[in-house]
Amino acid sequence: MIHIVTGEYPPDPGGVSGYSEQLAHALVAQGKQVHVWTAGTEGESDEDGVVVHRVAGRFHPQDLKTLGRQMDLFDGPRRVLVQWTPPSFGMRGLNLAFALWLLKRSSANRIELMVHEAFIAFGEGNWRRDAAAVVQRAMTIALLRAAGKVWVAIPKWEQRLRPWAFGKKLSFEWLPIPSNIAAVANVCAIVEIRRECTRFRCPLIGHFGTFRKDVGSLLVPAILALESSRAVFLLVGHGSEEARRDLVTNHPEWCHRIFSTGELDSEDIATNLSACDVLLQPYPDGISSRRSSVMAALNLGVPVITNLGHLSETFWSAGGAIAIAASSSACDLGEAALDLLEDPARRSRMSAAARELYQKKFHIRHTVTALLRPDVLEPHCQEEKTSRASAA
Repeated sequence: MIHIVTGEYPPDPGGVSGYSEQLAHALVAQGKQVHVWTAGTEGESDEDGVVVHRVAGRFHPQDLKTLGRQMDLFDGPRRVLVQWTPPSFGMRGLNLAFALWLLKRSSANRIELMVHEAFIAFGEGNWRRDAAAVVQRAMTIALLRAAGKVWVAIPKWEQRLRPWAFGKKLSFEWLPIPSNIAAVANVCAIVEIRRECTRFRCPLIGHFGTFRKDVGSLLVPAILALESSRAVFLLVGHGSEEARRDLVTNHPEWCHRIFSTGELDSEDIATNLSACDVLLQPYPDGISSRRSSVMAALNLGVPVITNLGHLSETFWSAGGAIAIAASSSACDLGEAALDLLEDPARRSRMSAAARELYQKKFHIRHTVTALLRPDVLEPHCQEEKTSRASAA
């Protein structure tokens, strides 16, 4: 039995939400009993074989007592897989009580962390942000003391986290993020999207994401840099309508060249992405294996233009699965986009390479295989035997 603790779960939006749901169902498909513990007060429900417990409220101290009592109804020691990203557990990412709660429970449970985000950096804002960075490091110390295994979405997280284990022998392992978007698109709907957006006369450049300010600060200038091109843009996902409205308000001349979808379900996202000739996906810290938006594009075989950064893995530069701009500047991103649009043969090669890379490194089967490896399961099995012997 595997217990997944996550700060967000469908119908809540978000990458961790979609990841948690996909992982839970993939484990059930392998014959495992899976219980998901998440925010809310609605109680227990069976969702296609996954038992979802929406009993953690907002993860406040009193909520954690309720969560602990409910979880203790199951025989221990329990294997608890925590989907860690600080903001998802409430209190503006400063929920030290949650980290201490996990530490307290680690004596009777095997705690494993899946780290999607580590902690915020110092020097990226005012003193309040630096104070928050201190609290998040205190949370990290407690979490690493509680953990028996740490999975990381990108290798760089190990480098950031390991010093805060203070010498504790702790196993870290890279577990890339798969796409949680459908792999099949509606062909008839693709034709209609292209007709509506381009009248079949212009190239269609897409962007998929949550339209956070840090990404928008790169995306909007890159779009504006392509003003002299014939390209039309399609913004896909939660926040896309607001992003389009802001852009058009400031640049009304773009009102007929920018389209947005709003929040969509998985199949409609796949259809809209597949309608695009290319996707423009800039990131302040660079492309990395934690970017589920790019994972969706790879799985669908949609060519991607992006940039490297301090969190990028080395393998992105090889294989031709993505187009890497010289930098994250608007000029370089725009030039990379134009070069790719003018080379259909290259786009075709990229599409095949993207699908191959996704199957080789990112498919959910790799995640499940890693989590169920004998060497990973053995420590938990040993704890179970010790617990039973003690009870006898």
